Order: sequence, then C-alpha cells, then structure tokens
Amino acid sequence: RKKLFGDKNPEVASTYCNLGLAHSSMGTFDKAHFCIKRAMDTMKEIYNENHPKLGNCYMNAGSIYYNRENFEEALKFFDKALRVYKGAFGNEQHINMATAYNNLGNIYDNMKDHKKAMINY
Repeated sequence: RKKLFGDKNPEVASTYCNLGLAHSSMGTFDKAHFCIKRAMDTMKEIYNENHPKLGNCYMNAGSIYYNRENFEEALKFFDKALRVYKGAFGNEQHINMATAYNNLGNIYDNMKDHKKAMINY
C-alpha cells in the first residue's frame, strides 16, 4: 500500500496500525511500537483529533501495552481512545465506546482496583 499510496495516506496508516497489533500478538514488541507510532503520527496529520480511526489506533496501542502487562500505559491509550470516541460520537451509543469501557474495566481489574473495574464494565 505504501508504494501505491505514499506515506501520508489513511489506508497506509491503518495498515501500520494493524501491523502493530499483529506484531504484539507475535511478541515482537519493538516492531509493534514502531508500527503503532508511525500509524498514530500519520493519522494525527490526516485526521482531526476526534476521528474514530485515530481512536482505533489508540485502542491498538493500548492493546500492545496490555499484552506486555504495562497496565499504566495501556490505561492511558484506552482512555485517549474513549475521549476520541466521545468527541466523535457524542452521547450516541457506539460499539467502539463499549469496547473502550470494557478494556478499561479489564485493566482496572488486573490492577486490583475492582471498584473502578465495575464502573467501566
């Protein structure tokens, strides 16, 4: 896609975002972080700060940190994603918002903060 569309293309950014998650699943975390950072940087140039695709990229970044059991960093990215989704969708119920809340609940549960976990679930 990069050869076809160039560096500053939403499809290329989405590909990097997905590659980041794939590398995380394979345990190649340095590559995962490289890909997700590249995706986020590109998306920030292309989209406004409340674009759902940027939120999706934050969700993937949070998943990478979650897979490494770095719950503090994962929390930051899932929270960023939720803020993006709220900006994009407002009060509308949307599956991405539900997923972000669920991920926050999982993190708080892993951090043994069950009260906050219940609020987000």
